[in-house]
Amino acid sequence: MIFSDLLNDRSTQPWETLTSLSVARKNVDQALLAIFVAGIRASDRVKASVKEKSDEELLDHYYLTIGKYLTNLGILCVGRRECVTNASESLLCYT
Repeated sequence: MIFSDLLNDRSTQPWETLTSLSVARKNVDQALLAIFVAGIRASDRVKASVKEKSDEELLDHYYLTIGKYLTNLGILCVGRRECVTNASESLLCYT
């Protein structure tokens, strides 16, 4: 396979923002969310307008959620450790 073929096969949407596992945003680990939010609000590298956002708005702003689902990045950063059945009926465990 030629390198250009590999580039053409790449999805146009980054893996981090996919919600194909359909993990509901209510499956946020509140302890991990509190750590994430505290870190954002304490950082001197984050704009004041971002620090003023609600917890839910921060999840959307950083693409940890899109709509009613956690993104793959959201599952890794603030998801609870659970097992879910995905669309192909295989069991998947995430943190």
